[in-house]
Amino acid sequence: MKRTFLYVPIIIVAFVLLMNALLPPLSARDARSPESKLIPLLPNEVEVVGTASSPTDYSADYVWFRTRSDGTFKTESFPTSYHPVLTRWEGNQFAIMRGDSIVVTDLDTDTTSNIPAGTDSSGMDRGYTSPNGRFIALVSHSGGKSVTLSDGERTSTKTIASFPEDIGVSDEGRVYILEMDSTGYGKPLCVRTFALDEKESISCVLPEISRSFGLGVMDASGSVPRIFTLQASDSADMWVTYEWSGNAWVETAEGPAAGYDTEKYGRAADWFAYGDQVYILTTTPGWLSFPFPGPQTSDLQPQYTPLEHIAPGYEVTHTVDGEIASFVFYRDEGVASGQYVTFFNINDPTIHVGPWELPPELYAGSKATDLNAIDSLFIVDEKTRAKLVS
Repeated sequence: MKRTFLYVPIIIVAFVLLMNALLPPLSARDARSPESKLIPLLPNEVEVVGTASSPTDYSADYVWFRTRSDGTFKTESFPTSYHPVLTRWEGNQFAIMRGDSIVVTDLDTDTTSNIPAGTDSSGMDRGYTSPNGRFIALVSHSGGKSVTLSDGERTSTKTIASFPEDIGVSDEGRVYILEMDSTGYGKPLCVRTFALDEKESISCVLPEISRSFGLGVMDASGSVPRIFTLQASDSADMWVTYEWSGNAWVETAEGPAAGYDTEKYGRAADWFAYGDQVYILTTTPGWLSFPFPGPQTSDLQPQYTPLEHIAPGYEVTHTVDGEIASFVFYRDEGVASGQYVTFFNINDPTIHVGPWELPPELYAGSKATDLNAIDSLFIVDEKTRAKLVS
């Protein structure tokens, strides 16, 4: 009898090993935590459009996808393109740089058109749209970095030395490319600017010799272009603003940057101006905003909202679309275990919808082994957008 008990564990172990060999392994998505499995799928009535690509295999095709309120969806694969991000144009038109063309998809008419870009790109970094939606500027890889400005009929492309700190596009169709040297004290900030029918010009400013630029935000939405900067020094960090006088960038205000606490908020991961506000996405992750400062500003008084409560995970990407931002994140063991999204109002992130799991069928590649990460994501149905716009 005692010897019989000795064989029981051996039989059980052999049975478990046999079953493990016969049964397929759990996918990363199936192996998600119970909490992750409770996050619902993207509802049918919420329509989105987006792109996804492999974060590791740059030779793989990228995916364009769209969902409709009737529960159907459409996906298309295109030749490899580094970081393929969509940029909203007028209405429900979305543009992307593909090779030597700007490819524009109109969701309302379900049509696609091509605009010669004047350059041959291997991928994109990001896109910018003028406040009135008439003009776009696309930053792409074209044997270096380039910025392509277009109004839908004409294009103008300029080569730049490095990735810009920020870009602004005015309603009049002028693009402002902010470039900063943050490698040491006294290094310049420069703005390149051009329009469709004008040559490029450049104007630079220097900080005080004991300061270095740390962050720059370009705002071209008003009648006078302006810049917000954070500047570091051995004594005290400062914020400084500049405005375009017509022939030079002129300092207009400065103050202590004590209101921006990197230990509390984390590092700045992205930044932009919209309306009369400056917005900063931080690495915590969190959402920080404050009014664009001027001569009467004594304290930045930033408003900070942690995003972990509405987007409980690790960022994959984010897309800003006017007042609405999407925050795509993963949980568990990376993007293979699932990607989720929360949409929120940039002025008040507590106004949000989601989180929802994005159906893997949307962003899966053409091969069963493909693993894609979301690059850009927009919400396009008006009913859901109305819930998010203040």
